[in-house]
Order: sequence, then C-alpha cells, then structure tokens
Amino acid sequence: MKKSNSKKLVSKKRWQEFVRKNSCNSYGLSVCLAVLMLWEAGVKTRNEALEKLLEWHLRLSGFQAETAIDIALNKRPQNWLDKSMCKVMRARKERW
Repeated sequence: MKKSNSKKLVSKKRWQEFVRKNSCNSYGLSVCLAVLMLWEAGVKTRNEALEKLLEWHLRLSGFQAETAIDIALNKRPQNWLDKSMCKVMRARKERW
C-alpha cells in the first residue's frame, strides 16, 4: 500500500483530545472514530463514505453510520473537533 505524503487533516494530539472527550460511551466513541477515519480518507460523496465504512468492516448501527457520514461530509474538522459526540448523538436522536 502506498503511503500518502499529504498533510493530515487531524493531528495526533487533536485525535487524542477528541477521543478522550468522546470516550464517555462506546456508542458515541464508535461514531467519533468513524468520522475521523472518513475525514482522513478524504471522502467527498455519500457512496464513497459507505464504501469506506464497508471496506473497514466497522460494526456500526445504521444510525451510527448515518451520523458519521453526515458529519464527515458536512462538517469541517477544524470547526468540529471540540464537540462532544455524546451531546451530538443525543440531539440527533431527539430530532428523529
């Protein structure tokens, strides 16, 4: 597999902070990791995101996958990494 020389969207330190903040439960943590992986993969469309999630064999519920794809495609990492996924997941469930 060829290594990419492109600059990472999310630094290791920011990853660690985001994961620490979102490790309150495994449900939200799974979504947070999927979002970060999708950002790093540079997906641009919903189909690309679905293909990547299937390729990685992540065990996500449909709701988790939809949330991860929505955030990865519509939010910028620089503006999103300080958010708590627990609160985001709760807010999304209430809207549904």
